Amino acid sequence: MAKDLEKSSAVNKAKDKKPAEKKKRKHFWTYFKDMFTEVKKVTWPNKEDMRSYTISVVSFVVVSAIVVGLMDFGLTALMTWLTGTDGLPSLLSGLVG
Repeated sequence: MAKDLEKSSAVNKAKDKKPAEKKKRKHFWTYFKDMFTEVKKVTWPNKEDMRSYTISVVSFVVVSAIVVGLMDFGLTALMTWLTGTDGLPSLLSGLVG
């Protein structure tokens, strides 16, 4: 009997709760105003940091391009050796006609 009473009181409590009110949407320009306010709070890197970051990114891209190019060259040579074809010219002739 006590369990039934607990269940019914839990159900009543759930019914008593009102649905959460929806947040009001901000005006279109208010959104951008708030966004620019947040952007002003950002700590931007100085020239030395930017130079260092740029060199790091460019170096990584160059090294990655070299690695991918060497892998492409090596796999092309391997496939040419395995299939006994002339490589790209025979592949293109097969595709073009």
